[in-house]
Amino acid sequence: MTIKVNIMPREKAKWWHFDPLTVVLALTLVLGNLGMVGYGRLLTQRVVDSKERLTGLEAKIRQQEEQLPVLNQREERISKLERQIQAIKSLKDDPLRYAHLLTQVALVLPASVWLERLSIEPARETVALNGTVSDPLPMGTLATLVVALRQSGYFDHTELKTAVRKDHVFTFQLEAHYKPEVAARRTPGKEL
Repeated sequence: MTIKVNIMPREKAKWWHFDPLTVVLALTLVLGNLGMVGYGRLLTQRVVDSKERLTGLEAKIRQQEEQLPVLNQREERISKLERQIQAIKSLKDDPLRYAHLLTQVALVLPASVWLERLSIEPARETVALNGTVSDPLPMGTLATLVVALRQSGYFDHTELKTAVRKDHVFTFQLEAHYKPEVAARRTPGKEL
């Protein structure tokens, strides 16, 4: 049996020992921490910038929402004006249609009916009649007028809106929907 004995004196252990791997690890940790701190500041700045942009966008949205009713009113007005322009163009382009309508109303109007107002609305394709009836049987006269308008072929729907007695006369409002194709092509007084 052999026993080995180390007779060399032992070196005293150093409390700090220079190890290159430890230095690399320490540098990596320090640089990593510095990088994370810098990246955190960058992200914080981006969040602040994004919040400022969001606040600006919200202000613009509120401003646009405040202007929305005004814009809607303008759009409605523009569409109304466009409809009126089209109606004027149709009057200019087809005066015969409206002349036929007026002539047909004059032909079927009873002698005891006086018109105070007659208006043609091309957009709705209606003729509105306002007037008075001086007759012993005013409702019968108005019924005759309504029937005559319907039978003329120019109108497909006639409605008596109001009939009110004032003193010895009746005032009335009547609305009739006309057929534009018939009014444009057929001469008043002619049968279908």
